[in-house]
Amino acid sequence: MNSSADIQNALDPVILYRVNAEKGDGKDLAKEFKIRAYPTFIMVNKAGQIIDLWLGYDKFGFIRTLDDARADLSTIDEKKTRYAAKPDLHSSVVLGRYSSATGEYKDAVAFYQEAQSLTSDLTKNYYYEIFENTANGVRDKNFTYDDAAKAADVVLSSSPKDPWPVILTGNQMIQMAKAAGKPNDVAKYIQAGLDATAATDDPDIKKVHSELMVDFAMTVKGDTASALEYMK
Repeated sequence: MNSSADIQNALDPVILYRVNAEKGDGKDLAKEFKIRAYPTFIMVNKAGQIIDLWLGYDKFGFIRTLDDARADLSTIDEKKTRYAAKPDLHSSVVLGRYSSATGEYKDAVAFYQEAQSLTSDLTKNYYYEIFENTANGVRDKNFTYDDAAKAADVVLSSSPKDPWPVILTGNQMIQMAKAAGKPNDVAKYIQAGLDATAATDDPDIKKVHSELMVDFAMTVKGDTASALEYMK
């Protein structure tokens, strides 16, 4: 885990127990909790019942999710019961990320769609989460390429201040469009990524822009020489 003061403060109210899911008892725990990738974080109560479960790590995302999980210490089963009786925004989001982390993508999409219908915060939407789980569900044949493309277009047209949802959506759709043999869609999503990453001082976003320029030159223009220049 990150050793920064912010992370340490966030962890103060909980007991952090680290498990190697590929060795010893960790294998059984991984199977019991449906661990599919690393890192996966699970918040449980004293009885070992799941309160929240999520996949992936970045510092600020981890702190936000941990705080959100601590705000409602009911179990996942209790949240499902509450949601079935009357859907609420918090339960929808928690159950969405739980279903996403455990590979239940169709359920995750339904929960995030409900969250989107319930939110009144104009600065927050769940379009990327809906897209991500739709795209992941294509592999399981719960959704089609066209379903993913439709969800992607919603992300691209939502005009978020944060360019990363557009970048991540575009990158995933570029790969899916290449695999599906849809060159026009490849060009469309490369251009969306270029637009989202233009005119920035952020070094990470500038790097993405350069990589997309390579892809644009190679895939859209068929210009190997320009691609090599961009790579340099």
